[in-house]
Amino acid sequence: MRTRITIIFEPKSVAMLSCRLERLVYMVQFPNRARETPSRSLIDGMRKTLIEQLRSCDIRPQPYALLDFPNHPNVGDSAIWLAELSYLKDVLGAAPTFVCERTDLDADALRKALPHGPIFLHGGGNFGDVWPQHQRFRESVLQKFPDRLIVQFPQTIHFTDPTRLERTAQIIKRHSNFVLFVRDERSLEKARLVFDCPVHLAPDMVFYLKIARRSRATYKLSLLMRCDKESTLKRAPVRADVPEGAMIGNWRAEDPDLVDKMKLWTRLLSPFKLGFNALSEPRRKELLFRSLARSRVSRGIDLLSSTQFVITDHLHCHILCVLLGIPHIVIDNSYCKLNNFVETWTKYCGLVLAASSLDEAIDLWARSSASHAGAMRPALQR
Repeated sequence: MRTRITIIFEPKSVAMLSCRLERLVYMVQFPNRARETPSRSLIDGMRKTLIEQLRSCDIRPQPYALLDFPNHPNVGDSAIWLAELSYLKDVLGAAPTFVCERTDLDADALRKALPHGPIFLHGGGNFGDVWPQHQRFRESVLQKFPDRLIVQFPQTIHFTDPTRLERTAQIIKRHSNFVLFVRDERSLEKARLVFDCPVHLAPDMVFYLKIARRSRATYKLSLLMRCDKESTLKRAPVRADVPEGAMIGNWRAEDPDLVDKMKLWTRLLSPFKLGFNALSEPRRKELLFRSLARSRVSRGIDLLSSTQFVITDHLHCHILCVLLGIPHIVIDNSYCKLNNFVETWTKYCGLVLAASSLDEAIDLWARSSASHAGAMRPALQR
């Protein structure tokens, strides 16, 4: 049986298709020469969209809080956090006055540190009931701070339980000063249908970051696959699944002592980094969170920089590959998060193809490596 391959982008003209295929073939054929991202204009456009959309909140420079720091090894969530810090520093002129994790919010401490001012909620892919602990945290913030402007950075919306969706809708309706940003058109459609609040479409915050590859690739292929409930794979890939010269990477692998090391580093260096603000526990905490996020993102960039081509079902592997100019193949997660995002923003970037399974993805990569342009002809579209 002949394998049919899906190409995720659908160019509007033959000339556009030719240009994008030519660049993608060049990336596959000469990966160590292709340092410049072929989708620079697309990335710049998304960054501009982020700035314009988030400015619709019309927030003047003032103290603010940023909540739900992702203190776990996932590179993507840390990249979002760094992008949020960068954006807020550019727009509001300062670091956050108050930060916290999902598990350690002290409402009284927040009110004391920030008697007035907006509260920003960390973006990502946990608005819904797939990861209910984050949704409960979000709803508790809305209930505890009914008088504040609360801005949700771009999220993917996904509920499987109508009762939980209705509960969230009622909490949002009662708050009356909540602004929701979503990062794909499917989420936009759902949110505007159900939620009584301003809803805006914006790219993932990571497109606000400016990053670059750091080294020559040492692997011809890397597999970076999920191992949680969002995965659609029947089992985790093993060495027998991949061709010679390929690597099975771990997007979540980190030094188990990283947090303790960063806490020590923060205590030692906070007087030099923060000056008199080193006396402020919230400011030391913000420095710790920022340092942890930078370490995790640095690990992710090093991992991606070590390879010529990537197969992944992590959304932020896809996004960082686009930013770094790395050709890659995506396999969707359990609720179409990747496909919905790619269809909304990145299908014309010239770096991404789609596959419905790991076997199909490896076959597509093998064809592209063997014949370069042959694997990417429009005739192979499903």
